[in-house]
Amino acid sequence: MPYEVAYTSLDNVDINTVLVLYRYYLDINGDIDINLIRRPHMTARLVTKEIVFAAANKLLAEGIRPSQRAILNEIGFGSMATISPLLREWRNNARDIAATSQPLPAGLLRELESLQRNTEKAIRAECAADLEDARDSEQLLIQENEQLIGQVAAMQAELQAAREAATTAQAQLSQLQTDHVALKSELVSERSNLAELRIELTKASLRIDETIPRLVQELGECREQLNIAHQARADAELKAAVAQERASGLEQRLTASQPS
Repeated sequence: MPYEVAYTSLDNVDINTVLVLYRYYLDINGDIDINLIRRPHMTARLVTKEIVFAAANKLLAEGIRPSQRAILNEIGFGSMATISPLLREWRNNARDIAATSQPLPAGLLRELESLQRNTEKAIRAECAADLEDARDSEQLLIQENEQLIGQVAAMQAELQAAREAATTAQAQLSQLQTDHVALKSELVSERSNLAELRIELTKASLRIDETIPRLVQELGECREQLNIAHQARADAELKAAVAQERASGLEQRLTASQPS
């Protein structure tokens, strides 16, 4: 692959210019992909060709592909729409310089080719390492994802169990509330019945209080009548004994008076 850069003679070759054009040649062919360097955002300013050209040359000298995003990050202001045509003009100018320049010496070309190979090898090695790291990270993420899926499934099962327990507890609470209302109603009824019984007991106590003196009086009268009855019975028994004795005496006299 031929490499061309602008120079006058070997003694007057500016190695920085050679490296800049060489790096640009590699970049426009897509051989180098350098991470972008972000710069702090600056106050809005007018984007000019000189600013874009200077930023592109600086990035290329640093080994960074002068893309629209890289230019925007480098200058810190402007937009893609304003940078794009100016960057295209810079690339066209670089191609024109490369097309009108004389070939480099063979030794310098070999050195540049070696530099390109080493750069490509280093980039490929770095990409391979990054790819391997990415694959390892992917496996770790897959494992973590499986663990998270298992944890989510377990949490969902626990949540379902908690919901079922909450439903059961709610049903039990509703039943308890229903029973409480029923018991409260029964308590009110029992209290009402107790109040009625107390009223009846009070009335009965009043009736007893009124009846006791009369019963005491009647008991006294009954005792008095009983005493009278006992006395009458004793008198009757006495009279009967006297009459029996007289009858026995008469029967004896009658027997004695009969002839033998």
